Amino acid sequence: MEGDVTTDARAPLIRHRSNAELVANHLRHSIVRGELPDGSALPTLEHLRRRFGVGLPATREALRILESEGLVTVLRGNTGGSVVHAPSLSGAASRLGMVLRSQQVDLTDLAGALRAIEPVCAQLCAEQSDEATVGELTELIEQTRAATADEHTAIALNRRFHETLAERCGNRTLQALVGTLELLWSGQEEDWAHNLPSKYTMENRLAGIAAHERVLDRIRAGDGPGAYLAMGEHIAEGYTYVVPDEGAAGGAGA
Repeated sequence: MEGDVTTDARAPLIRHRSNAELVANHLRHSIVRGELPDGSALPTLEHLRRRFGVGLPATREALRILESEGLVTVLRGNTGGSVVHAPSLSGAASRLGMVLRSQQVDLTDLAGALRAIEPVCAQLCAEQSDEATVGELTELIEQTRAATADEHTAIALNRRFHETLAERCGNRTLQALVGTLELLWSGQEEDWAHNLPSKYTMENRLAGIAAHERVLDRIRAGDGPGAYLAMGEHIAEGYTYVVPDEGAAGGAGA
């Protein structure tokens, strides 16, 4: 039919953004850039409507989009208004967990990702040879040693050692990526320790401390490849305690 732009199969489909998406995109950028700080209140619906030149339905839909992304909370009732939430690792972990669950990703897959990435963090820490990093890791090992009788505290401190390697590696992208994965993993580790306490024996705890000491020795020596190998050996052994036995169910975001 003449004038019908859909008749050419080669023509790209062009999807114009709705007014709501355009408003949400603008506000999202303002939140991410820090122009709208965490905990601040958004302007009223009427103010936003006039500012962007759109209708109230589009303005409300924009806020619903942002709320679904965890960037705002829309307050209902007499008070009304909307509160800004800066992006966080916990929010990212929650959304990533839902994605992994929807794709039926299991714990073995999540463990494999951490096995591939965490040794890189250890290597970067060693290559920086930062005294503050060494001091913090040393203190964590000592705290873990003192808490070996308390399995839940020991697990939390053990996980904190891994998180610190990511935080101190000097690469902000890795910090965010590993931090998100660590939050997912720590939830599984806590569930595992609660449901199967007999597997997290004193022998396991002491072995974990010894492994952390080997990683720390390589970091203290500035030995990047050595830190990589020590961390790889540690997590290859340690994660087998948490990943369910073959054939057992276990969603990465459960």
